[in-house]
Amino acid sequence: MGRMQDPWKPIAKACVGLGLLSLLFNITLHAELEGNLQTWSFVRKTIGDVLNSGTAWAAVPFYAGWKMAKPWMAFLVGIGAAIATLLIHYMVGSALHIYQAGEVGMNGIWFQAAMVLCGPMGLVGWLAARRGWLSLLARLVVPLGAMMEPFVLRKFDNYPPGRPWAAQYSDIASGIILIVLGVLAAGYVLWRGPTWPRRRPGPAEGGIEKRASESLAYLKEDH
Repeated sequence: MGRMQDPWKPIAKACVGLGLLSLLFNITLHAELEGNLQTWSFVRKTIGDVLNSGTAWAAVPFYAGWKMAKPWMAFLVGIGAAIATLLIHYMVGSALHIYQAGEVGMNGIWFQAAMVLCGPMGLVGWLAARRGWLSLLARLVVPLGAMMEPFVLRKFDNYPPGRPWAAQYSDIASGIILIVLGVLAAGYVLWRGPTWPRRRPGPAEGGIEKRASESLAYLKEDH
């Protein structure tokens, strides 16, 4: 029975990890508000922008869908994983007074986006876990999103005078990081080709049924 939980543990870790890390790098120190610690502010905002990017959050339902055996499971688990990550992020943030009570309500749009967008992203992850050219294209969705996001959000545009340098250059730095990560991930996907991934099915991927049929065939051969 312990193996039955295996597919859910990595999904839970992904939800908790992104929910908490993205929250951690959202914490603004009082000294930053006074214009001090600008180097730390630059580092924090750069990492925070990457962790709070649409690409990072889309990767969670994608990964959840990847672990599922059936497309309808991938759709539902994609939504569930995204909402769980949001709940962890905002509930812990509210409990630690990082967010005010009103801020959580104002960010309700992200829960609506999770309901609409993350089911399809789970399906993309499910397809990406298969083999073939269509699955290879599905594996390129998140890397291409990482490469496009900085331009969609206009991270490299000129900023008005007087904006703190940490805020301005963290946008540029996080944009560069997203592009580099996207290029590396896309290159890896293309290098592995349409026959990847080669992995043995687990309990959530029809592994139990496959092993049962193999055992039955073995018994028939012996008797």
